[in-house]
Amino acid sequence: MFKLTANSKQHKQQLTVIVLPGFMGNASEFCNLFDESIHVVCVDYTKPCMTDFDTAVDCLFDVIANYKQCVLFGYSMGGRLAYGLLAKYAYFFRAAIIMSSAPYVAQKVIKQQFNQLIIDKLQSLPARQFYQFWHSLPLFGSLITHCDYELYLKQRLNCFNQQLYIEILRQLPLMPDYRKALKDCFIPVLLLTGKNDDKYTIFAQDVNQYLVKAKHFEVSQAAHACYVEQSVIVKKTMAIFLKNN
Repeated sequence: MFKLTANSKQHKQQLTVIVLPGFMGNASEFCNLFDESIHVVCVDYTKPCMTDFDTAVDCLFDVIANYKQCVLFGYSMGGRLAYGLLAKYAYFFRAAIIMSSAPYVAQKVIKQQFNQLIIDKLQSLPARQFYQFWHSLPLFGSLITHCDYELYLKQRLNCFNQQLYIEILRQLPLMPDYRKALKDCFIPVLLLTGKNDDKYTIFAQDVNQYLVKAKHFEVSQAAHACYVEQSVIVKKTMAIFLKNN
């Protein structure tokens, strides 16, 4: 279910960051958020093959088990997997950065209905038209008017895999509520959300109560894809966090 690629060979004493992308994303698109001195290990999704979300988290842990005391980075769907890792294996990581995500599903029936809607759109629309629909959702705010949107879209179109995305939506189980388990996570965690992403900003404010050493940073003039809309601010905020932790 998971495939690893690295941006460079790891050197002794070099910091490693494990990157978990969002749904339909490619982990390599996040590499430019980190300094070149950091060893970035990208995790991309292949065909799902699990019966429950905890099993997916355990499979992911087995894949990254050689990178002890690394920093964990997760965006959106990747952030959900990151929360699962922190709930079960927090001791393994040095710190974590979670962007635009949540440790639970608030309304499971609505989530399942939404997933079916996305499947229907994936099956009926060409890739570019599908992304026009996807990025017009309120979640993404004004992303499609951003000056870098066409470059971002081109990267997405280059790795578009309709069948894989449909299989993920059909087979990836809904996550359990990890909030109580996160009380036993004592590593530093940076929670990043776009200020215009009301949904996940509220989620971050909620989970901030459970994580002992969490800090929540809201990115101004950005929504769900805050790393695209405000890449300079996001990169600087993450660099400061990594330097201090």
